[in-house]
Amino acid sequence: MIDRKLEIWIDEIRRFNKVMHLVGPKVYDNLESEVLNCISLIQHIREPEIADLGSGSGIPGIVYAAIHPQSIVWLIERSEKKCTFLRHVISACGFENVRVLNIDPLMDTADKKFNAVISRAFSPVVKLPAVLASILKNNSAIYYMSIDAPKLDAHFLPAEAPLSITDKDLKIFIYRFSL
Repeated sequence: MIDRKLEIWIDEIRRFNKVMHLVGPKVYDNLESEVLNCISLIQHIREPEIADLGSGSGIPGIVYAAIHPQSIVWLIERSEKKCTFLRHVISACGFENVRVLNIDPLMDTADKKFNAVISRAFSPVVKLPAVLASILKNNSAIYYMSIDAPKLDAHFLPAEAPLSITDKDLKIFIYRFSL
């Protein structure tokens, strides 16, 4: 069952996707399933504050905010038009625990450092270690959603086995960042 806030968010993605290119065709055609899979993967993550790196349409940050209303969720997005969409969704859904940070993490340094980051297929993946290092505090948690594990450097140690729905589907790879 999908929360009412998530239903509104899905409706807004459908409404704005043609002009804003928020999600690709495969995700668009299966939005409800994507959201349910995301819920299954992130429901056991418990962070009081987390940043969604490369938020785009809000997957997984908006989902995290809906199922963990006690947590503060930062949506980090470089596209101004996607940030406008995210702010609209925050208002339309009544989220009080979500903030938008409009920066390009490939170019800009965030004023804020985070104890936990979640991301879904950040691009370009070769820049992921440097971007994470620029926004994370020491001994932070990284939850990376992908089919395959990202290539990270020695500062990122696997924290536990990946969480998955099935062996061949999307997984969450969990790391600890240490300087």
